[in-house]
Amino acid sequence: FPFHLAPNAVLFWLLSACVSGLSGIPERTYPLRYFSEDKIKKAVQVAATIIAVYFCFLSVKPLIGSVYAANGLIGAFGNRNEDAKVELMKAIRWAPYNGNAHFYLGNVEMSIGNFDNAVSELQTALKYTNDPHIHFNLGLAYYNKMDYGEAAKKFEEAVVLKPALKEGYTYLGDIAWRQKRQEDAVMHYKKAIEIDGNYLAAHRQLGFMFFHLGRKEEAKSELDKVMKLHSFDAAAARALKSMKKENKKELKK
Repeated sequence: FPFHLAPNAVLFWLLSACVSGLSGIPERTYPLRYFSEDKIKKAVQVAATIIAVYFCFLSVKPLIGSVYAANGLIGAFGNRNEDAKVELMKAIRWAPYNGNAHFYLGNVEMSIGNFDNAVSELQTALKYTNDPHIHFNLGLAYYNKMDYGEAAKKFEEAVVLKPALKEGYTYLGDIAWRQKRQEDAVMHYKKAIEIDGNYLAAHRQLGFMFFHLGRKEEAKSELDKVMKLHSFDAAAARALKSMKKENKKELKK
């Protein structure tokens, strides 16, 4: 029940007090002396019924919102983004404080390229639940908007809440690389690899960074791991082939 919504809580206790008070007052003390005690008690009972129905309705609203949110999530998994948006917007109308619905809608908006809307929905989701995945996805939305400063803040918040979130460290490495902070990038990529030694994305990014910096031995080591993990990585294969040719030229000299 949404007792965390202050107006509903105040109304509930105020009306409950009024009903309890009226039902317990003797007939002679009624200020509405022109009405019989039976009529006033019936009016109190009707009011109590209306209040009960109203609060039952309020208690059901979040459940209805959760059903719509679940339908929206199913639509998102099925790549039916427009249908998912419709269901999730219904969920939010029924339960505007449902953080999951805002989270799912933010993800859908991001998947179709509406990054401003994604940021708005994910920020709203964070008001209701401090989940590391919401921080991470908000970081992704900012990253896609090329707002790397805000993206880095959100990725950092995500890995603080969930230190094993390897994807967060990889994106922090990407941002550091873009900002020409190579040593920070190396640190973040290595942290991701420390969490999961077979994490392809971190090995790949670290290998290409070493390749562009001319650190050939380190680049070869990382890209060899990439090829073991994913033998069809054409870019990694080209980089290794290029380094092999350069080594042959150097040997001829």
